[in-house]
Parts: sequence; C-alpha cells; structure tokens
Amino acid sequence: MSDRLSPLYALVILAALLLPIWSALSTQRSVGRIQAIKSGEINPLEHAQRLSDQVRVTDPAEWEATARALYANDAEQSALTITLLERALASAPSDYQAWAFLAFVRQQSTERFTAAVDADLNRSFEACPYCDKSLLRWRFTFVLANWDDVSEANRMHAFSGADFLRWWHLDYDYLEDVRQAAMARNIPFDTYRRKIDTPARPNEIGLGQD
Repeated sequence: MSDRLSPLYALVILAALLLPIWSALSTQRSVGRIQAIKSGEINPLEHAQRLSDQVRVTDPAEWEATARALYANDAEQSALTITLLERALASAPSDYQAWAFLAFVRQQSTERFTAAVDADLNRSFEACPYCDKSLLRWRFTFVLANWDDVSEANRMHAFSGADFLRWWHLDYDYLEDVRQAAMARNIPFDTYRRKIDTPARPNEIGLGQD
C-alpha cells in the first residue's frame, strides 16, 4: 500500500516546494505591472478591464494602483474604478487608504455624500484612526466639507484625528485655517473639539518642554 501511495506523497511534497516559488514570481510580476501602471507604460483602462474579468483578486495592491491610475486618467470611469476598489478591499479590508479613496470616488460619482460613502469612510477610520498626516488632513477636510450628511461617528473620528494632528504633528496653522472656514459655515468646530479628551502639550498652556 505504501508503494502505491508514494507517488502521491511525492506530488504533495513537490507542490509544497513549488508553491512559494510560484507565489514569489507572481508577486514580482504584479510589482512590475504596478510600476508600469504608475509610469504610464500600461494603459490603465485596458488593464482595468482585464482585471475586472478575472474571477480572483491575486494582488489587491495591483487593483488599487490600477483604480487610482484609471480615475486620474479618466474620472468618467468611476463605475469601473469603484468595482476595482470594492473587489480589492474584499481581499484586503485593512487598506485604509483604499477605503478613503473609494469614499471619495463614490461621492464624486454621484455628487452626493450617501450612506455608502459614509460607510466607506468609516471603514478607513476604523482600519487606521491615526495614520499619516496627509490622510488625517484629507479625512478631516472631507468630513467638514460634507458636514450635514456625515454620521456622528465619523464626525467624532475626524475630530479625534484632528486632535492627533494638534498634539503629535503640531499642525496648528492647518487646524486654525479649517477652524475658521468651518465656523464661517456655522459648523460647531469648538464644541466638537472639546469632546476629544486628550492632554494639552506643555507649550500650549505656557509650560516648559523639559
């Protein structure tokens, strides 16, 4: 019996050995395509159509890169852009940058801040509440621009991120600029700011920095 099973065992072992090699080669090819998409060597619309015809998402990063290039090249392709992002995020739900981009594209495509846009934005906040400075700024500005339609949860997420800009990034000029613009639109900026309970930096209350 062991003699009859030995070829099967050999195939299993061979497959186990080849799988990492195949995966590495596939990843390398995907990285090459991403670079080609960003450089313009690959037509984003043609590549987006090829990806959308595929059954599986093998590399979500490639799908997101294609979606970004496609939308930058032709904003009229918002439906295909959204399809690429949704499928990429189904495979990589922790990609907070992609969730934020999906919220933006969805809002731009309908010119309305819908419940779906709010849900996409919420996923971005939940995946990474305190990300890089540029995304914190963008999400805060996006929430303020669509204030009347944004959920209370996302308002609080945005102000929590803004407070991180204050005490970690010391982004005072930006925060004062958006504060003035928000108050001009009767957004209760200071009321929400006070809801975020974080300690003040020493320099903000006149203490030394030692």
